[in-house]
Amino acid sequence: WRWMPRQMGDRHLYANIPSYEVDLVEFERPVARHKIIVGAPKTPTPQFSAVATAITINPAWMLPQSIVKESVGALIHRSPSAARARGYRWTTTGEGLQVTQLPGRGNSLGTLKIEMPNPWAIFFHDTPAKQLFASDNLARSHGCMRTQGILGLALKLLEDQPEWTAERIDATAATNDTTTVPLTVQIPVHLAYFTVTPGKGGTLRQHADIYGRDAPVIAALSGD
Repeated sequence: WRWMPRQMGDRHLYANIPSYEVDLVEFERPVARHKIIVGAPKTPTPQFSAVATAITINPAWMLPQSIVKESVGALIHRSPSAARARGYRWTTTGEGLQVTQLPGRGNSLGTLKIEMPNPWAIFFHDTPAKQLFASDNLARSHGCMRTQGILGLALKLLEDQPEWTAERIDATAATNDTTTVPLTVQIPVHLAYFTVTPGKGGTLRQHADIYGRDAPVIAALSGD
């Protein structure tokens, strides 16, 4: 906790990576909890604080170079037509392939993205592969956080903009056009790493140390 902000914000998003959860917290009480898929051990989700600024419907996806080199680049070279059918568009620059996936329900970001500018380009987003949430291992992304039921979370963040109903969001998503809705009240976001969290009735919940961070921290603090 010594590395967490002293003032989290009366209303904030709090994601704990080892528990695969993000909470919407209001005045120290969680009012909504959503399961998240986080970064795999080789591509861990970093811990930091940011500010959620907008909801984007039908986001385009600018692929990081790690994913281009790992898989998508090979698909483009092997079968350009198959890559285009999946919505990928690309240009070649001095730095290699620059790849974007067009908006739409087949987009890897799904139909919703919570904008939270940060140096790591990490954010919460939808996913077309919703069956993955049934797995026990949710540490399998490239760093961003796929969020179960993200429409419900987006609606809570848009509560003071009642014109943005679920029906309007769905209708906007059906157009495949990208629409960004700025939040009237921006909300702090905190990404944390706790392998022990409070449970019901004063119990403790223990979570796997998926990134192997506990031992180095305990060793660093052993002299305190």
